[in-house]
Amino acid sequence: MENANETIACFVCEQTTEPQKVNYTHVKGDGLNYLKFKARLQTYGVWNRNKRNYHLEPMKKSWAAPHIKELISRGDFWGEYGHPITTDPKRIVTIDQKMCSHRFTNIWFRGNSVYGDVETLNDHGYGEQFTMRTLQGCDPAFSLRAMVPLTKIDAVRAEIRDTGHIITVDSVILPSHDDAYIVPMAGMESTMVGVPNGNGSKDITIPVQESSQWLDYIQEQSFNLKTVLDHYEVNVESITYDKKKDNIIVRENTGVPGVKRTAIIRADEYIRKEVSNMFSRL
Repeated sequence: MENANETIACFVCEQTTEPQKVNYTHVKGDGLNYLKFKARLQTYGVWNRNKRNYHLEPMKKSWAAPHIKELISRGDFWGEYGHPITTDPKRIVTIDQKMCSHRFTNIWFRGNSVYGDVETLNDHGYGEQFTMRTLQGCDPAFSLRAMVPLTKIDAVRAEIRDTGHIITVDSVILPSHDDAYIVPMAGMESTMVGVPNGNGSKDITIPVQESSQWLDYIQEQSFNLKTVLDHYEVNVESITYDKKKDNIIVRENTGVPGVKRTAIIRADEYIRKEVSNMFSRL
């Protein structure tokens, strides 16, 4: 009799060395025309072009502020098409809806960087310009607008060591953090391969239950997992973690009786280190 738990195929997605430049979803039709993509917004613990070094922990607290959570949950965390060109503090702390071009639907941390899920605004103003210029080949870039306490290091350098007030993240031409661009899709190999049935060897996978800390941690922090789930629209049935090979294993509900698919995703380097530390404490 066929083993009900037998995995008959694997959906293998591996990162290659060649990046793919285009990494966005173009939503078009029924009156809609906008782009969805992921972007790195800032990296902490490094000196940026403006000779500023943002410390990680206070910035995590800044991003966790109630107004940021509220705006994201309401779909209203908008950014403008360029920073306001002014020294007027009232204008700097105000998001002008007429100047907005995009919004952030999610913010998350990976390592010492903060990322966002971005959507260009579906309008006939700056949102449309943002969309069309990206389709033309311009890489979206971003820059934080915030009120933060600066600690002077010398005549030109300053550090952000305390929590500040984040206003928004604007679209810019040359970002102050040189990696604050749309995230390029890693080149992906997709192969259907046979997988042998279990031979009595010890199971080396750790189930990730819906209510467990593992599911929350991996789903929130793994960029590789987010990329695969978004790109291939996998209908997740369960998630496990392979301790031996450091893979995230996603079993898919195909809706076809007797047919199962499994996505084997290489865990991000940061995830591998953190999960290793977690397992060592068990």
